[in-house]
Amino acid sequence: MHLAGENNYRKVGIVFPVYFFSLPKMIVEFAKNLKIQPDSYIYSIATCGGFVGVSFDHLEKLFKQKGYTNLSTFKIVMPDNYQVLYAPSPIEKQLEVINKANILIDKILPLIKEEKFHYEKHPNIALKLVGNTAYATFNPKYKDQNFWADDNCDGCSICEKVCPANDIVMEEGRPKWLNNCEQCLA
Repeated sequence: MHLAGENNYRKVGIVFPVYFFSLPKMIVEFAKNLKIQPDSYIYSIATCGGFVGVSFDHLEKLFKQKGYTNLSTFKIVMPDNYQVLYAPSPIEKQLEVINKANILIDKILPLIKEEKFHYEKHPNIALKLVGNTAYATFNPKYKDQNFWADDNCDGCSICEKVCPANDIVMEEGRPKWLNNCEQCLA
């Protein structure tokens, strides 16, 4: 995930899931290394289970350090999927959330096409404190050290192919985790 060197893109979009109240570390690295023209239209879309945490604050700070000040932000609520902490919602509820997201996407697209500035409201100070505190304690490294595959694993390697952190490799037809998990649970 990278755009090598300086580029002339007029529009740059960063779409990411909210991880532990903020940005996945791969998005942080991407934003730090991104070199674009100062007058480019930059937008970000955060998908979350309801609360974007401090993700837009953190992304805005990264871009301000680079001299970019007009970051448009959009939030799209999707079904919660962090099953380490809780079970998935019933399918009916998930479909309802997805239908609402599709309606919102139809409203967001024209704003992006027309390069309109849009900024999601920041959380209140208490939620910011919770988000910053939680994110400061989050370290996904080694979170996969107890991952394993049972005998139902058929060695298809789908897990290796879909892992956005390239944390899974197949060895002798079995997945092996490399301790670089971002906790997306793909």
